Amino acid sequence: MHAAPSEAWNNPQWRRRAVLAALGGLAGMTTLGGCGGGGSSASPAPGSGGTPSTDFHTGGDVSLLSLMEAQGQVYRAGGQAEDLLATFRNHGCTMMRLRLWVNPSGSDIFVNDLAYTVALAQRIQAAGLAWLLDIHYSDTWADPGAQIIPAAWAGLSLSALAAQVRAYTAQVIATLRDAGAMPAVVQIGNETIDGMLWPTGQISKAGWGAYATLVKAGIAGVGDGTGTAVAPKIMLHIDRGGDWGATQWFFDNVAAQGIAYDLIGLSFYPRYHGALSGAKTVLTNTATRYDKGMMVVETGYPFEGSWSGPWVTYPVTPAGQRQFLIDLVAHVRTLPHGRGRGVMFWAPEWLYVPGLGSNWGEKTLYADNGAVLPGLAALGGLLDPALRYRIVNRASGMALDLQAASAASGAQVTQAAIGSAASQRWAVAGNSAGFFSLAAQHSGLLLDSSAGSEGAAVIQAAASGSTAQQWDVADAGEGCFRIVQRASGLVLDTEASGADGAPVRLHAAADALPQQQWLLAVAN
Repeated sequence: MHAAPSEAWNNPQWRRRAVLAALGGLAGMTTLGGCGGGGSSASPAPGSGGTPSTDFHTGGDVSLLSLMEAQGQVYRAGGQAEDLLATFRNHGCTMMRLRLWVNPSGSDIFVNDLAYTVALAQRIQAAGLAWLLDIHYSDTWADPGAQIIPAAWAGLSLSALAAQVRAYTAQVIATLRDAGAMPAVVQIGNETIDGMLWPTGQISKAGWGAYATLVKAGIAGVGDGTGTAVAPKIMLHIDRGGDWGATQWFFDNVAAQGIAYDLIGLSFYPRYHGALSGAKTVLTNTATRYDKGMMVVETGYPFEGSWSGPWVTYPVTPAGQRQFLIDLVAHVRTLPHGRGRGVMFWAPEWLYVPGLGSNWGEKTLYADNGAVLPGLAALGGLLDPALRYRIVNRASGMALDLQAASAASGAQVTQAAIGSAASQRWAVAGNSAGFFSLAAQHSGLLLDSSAGSEGAAVIQAAASGSTAQQWDVADAGEGCFRIVQRASGLVLDTEASGADGAPVRLHAAADALPQQQWLLAVAN
């Protein structure tokens, strides 16, 4: 039987203040989910040193967000319309990426000029997120197959083109600075494995010197436009997330040219670059060889469709996409020397909408109906096996715990006032079926409810392989999640009790019941 939650806890901002105040008093606590209007606190800019846990960003390249919304696209979380930026923040993400074209046509999806970018950047910052500026130095896509000089810059000599790059970059940064929308990171060119601004800056035709001249001009332009503001970090970006030889060749030559930068950006798409195992080698080797922070600034994996090939090493399902992101984020987070700086999912918002000629479709982080997919929680770091979490109830503000902090098999799972006890720390580990085990740190025992019936008690027990010990973490909106047992389909529920030590039981899922909704917060 479900009692009505207290009126105070129905107020999202009151709930947020109370829960985050309790969490904020604990050493080592980093809040990830928003759960009722919350969100992550600001993090330092990438490349500024520190440990991965405080200098690590996840998010997405959402360059088409404003256009998609103008075309009528609605994004949803927990069955309700929700601003995409709030959903990302509530799922633990802290940074977004925007591309910039010099003079795009304005037709179809080619809208990413400076005015469009300024407005969207302001909105990103108002949502409490940092952002990365990806300057393409083209009027259209710049990638390994094409780096077309902007039409207005055609015919310029190398020296004149370098001067134009510097002046343009300075103007872009100054405009953003004056609009109160400075990026945390500026990417000088996009996927520039063969240089930029072809043919003048094409490495295979003009050599490394011409490319270096243009990149240095762009970097100088960032400095010119920054003025007295905090300087953004500088990133160089190539597409070879699965190719160590090409990655080493590129960044060794960058070093030989004396190009000063802060961050290495790589694209990694399994469809184009191979299985994740190969990318792990590239990422690890790069972090070992170069004294730079590293981000995977473009990635994606399909959640549906008839995809096949040796790169399909995860199921093409929402759960498969989620596990791909769990594994990728966990690897980048733990790169050698603490050099992992984050992961960005490319075009998570680019669904099919009438009136636009293309879409990213089966590789987004939203279903066709606009509902957020479970992969976003993985991207935001809420399901990382290397981390430990406190699991906090939305209705009571209390943490999932064991009765009397017991380490015994069969001990009752309860809720308790948030504290520093190891019995409130849980490890989340996925399996090949797309479900998770939840293990108490102090005992190593798993969350279990063998009865699997309405109102059944939840306990901890030794691992048995039973589906009674397997759980899904399902989006409930506003950064909260339902924890759903595989065996029964029932969810963890506090029965709206506000009592310290009250038991947690299984009940049928019901919409809008905060007693069935949980915030995940890193407790490492």
